[in-house]
Amino acid sequence: MNKDSNPQCSIYIPSYNYEEYLPECLDSACLQQYEPLDIVVIDDASTDTSWEILQEYASKDSRISIYRKETNQGHGNVIEGVSYTKGKYISILPADDKLSPNFWKNVIPYFTDETIGFVRIAAMQFDDFKNKRGSKWDLAAWQNPRDILITNKVFIASPVRREMFEALGGQRWNEVGIYGDWDFWIRAVLAGWKWKECPEYLYWVRRHSKSISARRFSELLPGTAEWDNFQARYEKEIKELFGESAGTYFAFIRKRQGATM
Repeated sequence: MNKDSNPQCSIYIPSYNYEEYLPECLDSACLQQYEPLDIVVIDDASTDTSWEILQEYASKDSRISIYRKETNQGHGNVIEGVSYTKGKYISILPADDKLSPNFWKNVIPYFTDETIGFVRIAAMQFDDFKNKRGSKWDLAAWQNPRDILITNKVFIASPVRREMFEALGGQRWNEVGIYGDWDFWIRAVLAGWKWKECPEYLYWVRRHSKSISARRFSELLPGTAEWDNFQARYEKEIKELFGESAGTYFAFIRKRQGATM
């Protein structure tokens, strides 16, 4: 590739107490077969050796910029973290996951024009649960924009155009908690941004006992302020698309989804 002809890409890694996974995540970012690339990591006041690991990596690779929080702020760091990146396109990579080495090389061609705000990618699951190691997560069916209101059909690490991220005000995890990325994709679709579909397995999602995705879907929803805020955001759209209230609609979704997200 001609470095000068390639758009700048960025990887933002939010990290908290994942010392056992962080090196593998960082290696996957550093081994990208694409330039120019910058990598930004915010350590959210980890109490393990995460900061020492980050210092070691940053000392060896000038593309890595690291920041450390004195107090834990949770998912609210995403907008700040992305603001430190330089790329025209961004991937948000959780510190317990990893990317294929050809992630950026393969997804950039899908941004064919300025209306494409993001690219949906397939993923591979790898985890600490022996009976589910290495399973494939293909692209979920998406026939029309209303499908994004049924369940989150876009992986968090899916590449995003910076212009779209900034126009939407970023991923508002501090407002809707664990629904931050789903809320972001919904807002993107409702705002009219287009997307492309890349069926390649470029993202590796780790499931483990500490991850949100390892918990039952039904445990994540009822009685939380985050869920109430998330549900209330789309009352109008759900009424128009499904002819019923958001409360009735999401109750149905919880029942249908059942065991896991």
